[in-house]
Amino acid sequence: MYGLARNVRISPGIALFVSFLFLFAPVVLAQTIVNCTDLITAVFFLTSLYCAILFYKNGRILYFYATAVAAGLLWGMKYNQVFFVLSLIPFLWESGTS
Repeated sequence: MYGLARNVRISPGIALFVSFLFLFAPVVLAQTIVNCTDLITAVFFLTSLYCAILFYKNGRILYFYATAVAAGLLWGMKYNQVFFVLSLIPFLWESGTS
């Protein structure tokens, strides 16, 4: 969350606040003690989104592979996440063509 917030030019203090706001949300805290995959799929989606944005900005192949690994783990957790994985393609395609 912090990295995503910093990528949209939010100040470090507010980005940290947003990260803690997500971490201490009642839904997130409740799902840490039960056997649900919703929280981990959110983590993998945010990780793949963050790495896709970094690949779009920098063009380093390491970020492409990190996006692929996180998206693969996301897709492996829940098969209906295919739509979220497909939403990352414009970031990857645009950076690969420039």
